[in-house]
Amino acid sequence: MNHCNELLVDWGRGWAASRGTAAPLPLGDGAWRIEVGLAGHRWRDLLPAWGGERLFAWAERVAAPGMWIKALADPATLCLPAGWQIQATEYLMNTPLAGAINAPLPSLASGYRADWLHETAAIECRVLAADGQLAASARAGLAGAHAVFDQVVTHEAHRRRGLARHAMAGLGRAAQLRGAREGVLVATEDGRALYAAQGWHVASLMAAACVAEPD
Repeated sequence: MNHCNELLVDWGRGWAASRGTAAPLPLGDGAWRIEVGLAGHRWRDLLPAWGGERLFAWAERVAAPGMWIKALADPATLCLPAGWQIQATEYLMNTPLAGAINAPLPSLASGYRADWLHETAAIECRVLAADGQLAASARAGLAGAHAVFDQVVTHEAHRRRGLARHAMAGLGRAAQLRGAREGVLVATEDGRALYAAQGWHVASLMAAACVAEPD
């Protein structure tokens, strides 16, 4: 398995651990399926770097309302059967966690405090404002050597104060203490620039597409 495919599979495992779904199931030839079970997002297939014709054939075979695919592919070159909605470009990104244990955490802005929740296969950081309101949060799902950063959110009134940076650095430290050696995430276009400034690297473009489910 090449490194990007390994990252994709462990990203799926960590994402499932973070979201509390069942672990991905192997479908053969490097494809995996997560049963998400949400309205509009029933299943999520993770697909390796296949050629366009093979991706088309897969999408044609699995098409159903609420089906999503995430593939190691450039969505600008993706051609899928009618009914599939191709989403904006995403980026599979990674960063080494070496040294996270000893590196000082970015200072937390005055008036905020961080609460931590350590679960069996996930870690969560919740940054609270002085009034106790949730200001920012982030999770990391654990998948072997990888920590999958997920649901990184800073609420609008608390942005540009480094809260998410503090949370992610703390998650990296906690994940390394639990055996992770590399961080993985999937970023949007806006997120890609923010994470790149923190030392993350783009491992692969990622294409996402779905079949809409009627309301």
